[in-house]
Amino acid sequence: RLLTVTGVQTCALPIYTERQTEWIWTKIRQEFSPANLRLIEQYQDVMASSAMAKITMLKHTKSIYYLTRLYGKNWDKFTKEDSLKLVSRIMHDYSKTGQETNSTFDFKKILKIWIRWIHTGQRHKSNLTIADPESISWIRTKKVRNNIAREDLLTDEDKTKLIHVCTNARDRALIDVHLEAGTKIGRAHV
Repeated sequence: RLLTVTGVQTCALPIYTERQTEWIWTKIRQEFSPANLRLIEQYQDVMASSAMAKITMLKHTKSIYYLTRLYGKNWDKFTKEDSLKLVSRIMHDYSKTGQETNSTFDFKKILKIWIRWIHTGQRHKSNLTIADPESISWIRTKKVRNNIAREDLLTDEDKTKLIHVCTNARDRALIDVHLEAGTKIGRAHV
């Protein structure tokens, strides 16, 4: 979606993706061991060579960053016991009720893809002629309940009122892009 800010047309998503990608790679290079850094760089090449969208690559890279911080060790020695502890920590840190959330679902899904790739060289189970590694074979994702009712969403009139109370073009563009994209409130950065 193109937006106009002070007469210049720009597309917000590529700018966001580029900045976030630079930020996450700076953090990865600063915080992780050479072994983990090498694995993540190799995985990045695999994602790029499979024609994965940049925003999807960013999602995977950020998730692996957070998973690596939670795990705190080198991935090449990942065991089923490590997996149990890590998934337990994910559920504790990202689910208030203990039920599956969008965050826990994404972390568990990307963890399985990541560990599968480390141990087999394949990202997707459908490409495997062997079973998943034991360390992740037990991990299951559940359907996330959607508790948002249609009445809870902003109407077009609400959106228009919100944009009209903004005092500058930057704020109007920020709100318009986030409303159109349906991003989470925590993603609205100025």
